[in-house]
Amino acid sequence: MLLIATATLLLLIVSAHQMAALAGGRGSLPRFFWSTAWGFMFLFALLFGGVFAIMNRMTLFVMVGVACFLAGCWLTETITARPIRGAAAVQYQRQIAWLRPFIWATTLVGMLSPIYFARQLGFHPSELVDMSSYFSAVRDANAAIRNYDVEQNLLSKICGIFPLGGATVAGMVIGLGRRRFNITLWECLLPVLPGFLLSAVTSVRGGTIVPIVIMFGGLATGLVMRRREGVLFSRRAISWTAGVVVALVALILFMQTIRAGNRASNFSAIVEHMRPWIAGYLPGISVWAEEQWDGTMSYGVMTFRGIASLLGASGNGVDTFLNDTDIGNGQVTNAMTFYRFAIQDFGMAGSLLFTFVWGAISGWLGTLVRRGNFAAAPFYAINIAAVIWSPNAWFLGYGTRIFAPIVACAFLVVAVRQRAPLAMKRRAIQARRTAAMAGRSV
Repeated sequence: MLLIATATLLLLIVSAHQMAALAGGRGSLPRFFWSTAWGFMFLFALLFGGVFAIMNRMTLFVMVGVACFLAGCWLTETITARPIRGAAAVQYQRQIAWLRPFIWATTLVGMLSPIYFARQLGFHPSELVDMSSYFSAVRDANAAIRNYDVEQNLLSKICGIFPLGGATVAGMVIGLGRRRFNITLWECLLPVLPGFLLSAVTSVRGGTIVPIVIMFGGLATGLVMRRREGVLFSRRAISWTAGVVVALVALILFMQTIRAGNRASNFSAIVEHMRPWIAGYLPGISVWAEEQWDGTMSYGVMTFRGIASLLGASGNGVDTFLNDTDIGNGQVTNAMTFYRFAIQDFGMAGSLLFTFVWGAISGWLGTLVRRGNFAAAPFYAINIAAVIWSPNAWFLGYGTRIFAPIVACAFLVVAVRQRAPLAMKRRAIQARRTAAMAGRSV
């Protein structure tokens, strides 16, 4: 446990340093989120993972991998850093045409995915009236999905792309200042609705959590474009974040209660059932890499399995759920950090190189976004989501999450416009009036 305690301390120190730097107008959001996410992963393993099997060799490997990302990100941020002035300094002030229709359209198209699952599973809205029948119906639905009795067709997968693209843009709009775009907060939250309904029907927690994480990535992107990342650490932002986290934890507990069934006899039983989801990531990758992986590599199939499966690839974790790994204490997990995918694709040394390159790309995207590049913004947003998700699994393994930023990018390339000339004239007139009142001429 000494290695885990050391990793926790070092990463939380890096996180605190980046937080202070960002609050002062410097720092790096990818490095902050990376060190924070992995710092808490190590912390939870230290506090709650003592009953699981954790190998020192893999703990040290993960520590080196975490450092590789930070080094790659720092390197490209340093190389590409230069003063931002002139036109690049006001790029974020552009308008986005057809914003409201885009958000509504992506939400409505996304609704087809939970409707498809509800029809395939025989789920009826009347089952929502009686909680006992609802619990039973959702438990049966989740079992059907796990047993591959119901499969998601291609049309349903395509429909699932659009609300994630909408969530990306909506998050950016919140970060850029939604009042400037004359859109309400509730409209910005609409792309979460299809995923929430999918969770309600199937108890798949990711249905709700994924669009929220992507939307948060979009919000962070908008703040980077305005160079106001420090807003994330204001009291208001922290209060909002705490409220969202509490709501998500409550949702996870509720969904876990449904899944646990008769095992959920009391709250402590539910929490014990969730222990692998709190502290099982490091034990999972330790046991898998040391005892189950035979050294064969799949060279990108696992990392991009969402596309690989469309091209005909198959196997454990490609077109099926990952097999569970026994981590001790009579419990299993299939959530083993993103290294579960990187190691199988590229080996131990290759996965460290992959992590360094990922960090370098993150730093480069951050530079583009800081310069007001709207085309790069959706990819930066999805990258932030992947960074936050990395202690759990590889975020971009699903086709919906790969194509979502492409949809958002295509929309922004077409829809982003310069501010209307009339609005610019009004601001110039107001500036002259203000200057005249101050006894100056413009």
